[in-house]
Amino acid sequence: FKTGLTLQGDNCIDVYTQDAGLIAFVENGSLTGFNLVVGGGMGMTHNKPDTFAALARPLGFLEPDHVVDAVKTVAAIFRDFGNRADRRHARLKYLIAERGMDWFREEFTRRALFPLHEWRAMQPLRCEDHLGLHEQPDGKVFYGVHVPNGRVRDDGDRRIKSALRKIVQEFQPGLILTPQQNILLSGLERDAVPRIERLLEEHGVTPAPRLAPARRFAMACPALPTCGLAMSESERVMPGLLDRLERLLAELGLRDAPISIRMTGCPNGCTRPYTADIAFVGRRPGAYHVYVGGGLPGDRVVDLYERDVPLEEVDTTLRPLLAAWARHRRNGESLSDYYRRVLEHAQPRTTITGKETPTRETFERSIGA
Repeated sequence: FKTGLTLQGDNCIDVYTQDAGLIAFVENGSLTGFNLVVGGGMGMTHNKPDTFAALARPLGFLEPDHVVDAVKTVAAIFRDFGNRADRRHARLKYLIAERGMDWFREEFTRRALFPLHEWRAMQPLRCEDHLGLHEQPDGKVFYGVHVPNGRVRDDGDRRIKSALRKIVQEFQPGLILTPQQNILLSGLERDAVPRIERLLEEHGVTPAPRLAPARRFAMACPALPTCGLAMSESERVMPGLLDRLERLLAELGLRDAPISIRMTGCPNGCTRPYTADIAFVGRRPGAYHVYVGGGLPGDRVVDLYERDVPLEEVDTTLRPLLAAWARHRRNGESLSDYYRRVLEHAQPRTTITGKETPTRETFERSIGA
């Protein structure tokens, strides 16, 4: 059971992938309450249409003092009515799919000893990775460091482990691990930042502004050899795959276009692949289902674009899609917005099952490829 907390407008935690997601409202420096979403979850099983990844759904608005009790109430409803006998269906999202949101809201209201208010309109969601220098409310600053695939290690010229050790020894910052696999150095004095940036550069750590979006927003799970559920590689092959995709994007004039690319070694979705622009989900050794159509805001899920694509064929599989995006995007249109416009998908998708029909043939026919 996963719970996430964020501020309105900032979806760096992928709040809609949580069983219970809390979106805070701050007005004139004071916390005024939270929108509550319920029933998100990324795990599914290949070729099982009764399993699915889903985005959480709006439940209502809570006053600040009622947040803990609200999450307890959500968990208790799942405890009492959820199917915990079948591990594949032991998630809140399946209970809501079976019973419906009207039933869930009624059950929540019946149990709650506090009011559940109408959902409040919010600022548009965006994906803020918090890399680089940022102000803190207390007058200090924090500094976000990009950690490829979340692995803190010295690897050739990139010695991020040694850099972080020196920074911690010298400045003793707080260390915050982010849902995007990065590290925030918190509680810093502003005059420490030039020294920190110099240490990072001396150790081969690329500053965030110099990272292409394809790499900056990429994530991969550990997969093989660490995870017993993995069907294919992920973390160990992601750097090479990103090198190839970055070259392709640069060739097409898309080097600086915002795009999220995620990879997992199995369909359980640990890196939240089903909300990315492009996702690679392990199907068998060396082959991946390719998904397209999520996006950085995290407010919709992907389509299955092609199944069982060998790793070495990913470039050729995606080239027609990316080339068409480069030629025909409108006013900085994201890849997923362009893809969905071509396929005339008016409504954002909120669920995807373990067994779907690939869209690649339909898409390429639509663009005349």
